[in-house]
Amino acid sequence: MEYVESLDQLEEKIHEENAAVFVFFYRESDRLGVKYMRPILNVGKRYQKIAGFAVDLDVHPTAAGLYIAYKPPAVALYYNGHLVFMKNEPLLVPEIEAQLRKLHARL
Repeated sequence: MEYVESLDQLEEKIHEENAAVFVFFYRESDRLGVKYMRPILNVGKRYQKIAGFAVDLDVHPTAAGLYIAYKPPAVALYYNGHLVFMKNEPLLVPEIEAQLRKLHARL
């Protein structure tokens, strides 16, 4: 997973044809987001065909409204430009991994 430096970078990747994108939204200033970061990012790394991004909402506050991540930490999965899964806290790693596995099987 890579950290988003520009929301344009994320937007371009989401809208690539047949692209699968996993996004973790968090706030560096929020302990809960930091607590979830390592396990969530480790799960995302297991699925090589799915591009992974981490978005710090303290750095990119407009991303909360653009990507409906109002209550971080949150994860979102996009496929072919469409949101296919969104989950806010409580984040359950097995549930997120099941969704990643399901999307990965479609690729």
